[in-house]
Amino acid sequence: MHTRHTITLPNRPPLVLGKRPLLLAMLEEPSPNQVWNLLAQDADMIQLSTGVAPMPVQQELDRIIPLLDEMIAAGITAPIAIATTNPLVADQAIQSGASLIVDLDNLAGAPEMAEIAALHQVPVIARASALAIARAKAADIQLILDFGQTLAEGTGYPILVGPMLPQAAISAYRAGAHILRVDDLIAITTHFQDASW
Repeated sequence: MHTRHTITLPNRPPLVLGKRPLLLAMLEEPSPNQVWNLLAQDADMIQLSTGVAPMPVQQELDRIIPLLDEMIAAGITAPIAIATTNPLVADQAIQSGASLIVDLDNLAGAPEMAEIAALHQVPVIARASALAIARAKAADIQLILDFGQTLAEGTGYPILVGPMLPQAAISAYRAGAHILRVDDLIAITTHFQDASW
């Protein structure tokens, strides 16, 4: 049984969670053509990052912002989540068209991250923890809990899981996950089409 949630986004229709699984496709430095291909494969959202290695803020901005500008100019309207540890990058990305923040520090890093989310009224995706929940409540921001490849039920919050194998993703959805982070959309969507609910 899925809890229902409506997540408001700036300049985008809200995310309605709980009716069906939403698919979040991960990309590092994509082109608009790659994004269009993912959307054609039924991606609902795009997670954009510069990879796991830390880099100077200006270098991160120089990679992310032109990509966002190009994606928006190409007419891409699907929600884009910016994955970063830096509040300045998150702030600039939101102003360039991103709709969600994936805080790679999970609201345990710079306190400005929660402030940026509150200022722009964007949701934050953070690894599930008592600290993330407390900081989200203190800043009055929308929070999506990232459980990685595990799942805890009954949190009261929207739940994101993955990436994981297709059958595990189906099991996670049946157990209550709302958003599936995926790196193989075709495999996931094929399994969902074949699954009996």
